[in-house]
Amino acid sequence: MPVLDRAKFTLRSEEDPRTVLRALAAWPWFEGRPPDVLEANYKALPIDDQWVDRVPFEGVRCDMDWGPLLERYIRTGKQRDLQVVKRNTELTPSIALDLLRTVPFETAVGVSPHVYDWSTAFKDKGTPLYVPRSGWGMGHAGHGWACFLRGRGHEQVVSRRFLHHGPWRTVYLPGEDLTMVQFHDLDADLHTAVQQARPGHEVMGYTGFGYSLSGHHGIFFPRGAGGAPPPPPPPPPPAHPHPEITGTYDRRSKTFSFHMVEGQRLPIEIANLGWFRLHNRDGRGELKRPVETIRLVYTDEARARADLELAWRCEFEVACVLGGEEIRLDEGYASTWEAPDWVKRLQDKEGF
Repeated sequence: MPVLDRAKFTLRSEEDPRTVLRALAAWPWFEGRPPDVLEANYKALPIDDQWVDRVPFEGVRCDMDWGPLLERYIRTGKQRDLQVVKRNTELTPSIALDLLRTVPFETAVGVSPHVYDWSTAFKDKGTPLYVPRSGWGMGHAGHGWACFLRGRGHEQVVSRRFLHHGPWRTVYLPGEDLTMVQFHDLDADLHTAVQQARPGHEVMGYTGFGYSLSGHHGIFFPRGAGGAPPPPPPPPPPAHPHPEITGTYDRRSKTFSFHMVEGQRLPIEIANLGWFRLHNRDGRGELKRPVETIRLVYTDEARARADLELAWRCEFEVACVLGGEEIRLDEGYASTWEAPDWVKRLQDKEGF
């Protein structure tokens, strides 16, 4: 069982932050007692059985330390996000899920034990330094060794199906509506961890090719790197933030058909279309009509079939205009996805 020098999670939640803090403080890590140190912006606060009620959240950094110093602590950020840390402790995916299932949150990151070594991982081989794409974690956390989504947190990605068909390991707890996306084996050495994690970090990151909606359109705004104050929030999106998203709407099926014209590439459009579907789901978005389904309509059959696997993972329908008739290509589609070898080995080893 891996013993980490520092087991660390960062979390974000729309729940009352004190409810989240109480759930975290109830972890076995903290022995069910008040912290030894409680500070808000580095100023000491009184400590008693009601200590949680004294913790300020809005625009304040608060540190709770159970001692020895920085061995076990919880820290709040200026955007109501939280860090929880325990040094020299055993951690497995099962332990992580058992801990997090007790906490109300939307997104969380299990910070990689190699987080401070990422950028030097391939320096000795003369290849480009690895800098993970920004993720859901505070500071340098990125997407870590795993990210976790619960309830509405699943809206941070283009589709739930996508979570089960990526270059990672996925574990879903249906009773908790909790998903773990594991990017690398916790037992892996630095170089192996980078090789395992890089594809998943790239796909999940906030990039033109990433399928994460968070940050792409400001559902959540990540903190600045290195614990710096967050940048000022961007202005509200315009009435129609993506003028290139044009198409036809079918009221009966609540389907928006997006016509893939020459020059448009599906990987680049995924986050735009996913956000468009989410933003208009209840009929209050710029379309002013509820959208349940996105259909990609092609005129080039070869191109449509080339995009079919990716569209299927994103839960987009695919159709092609053939002989003047729109024909669905995704019905009955069988995915070609296969789990990476390291994921298969972990599943065999851990039994799930």
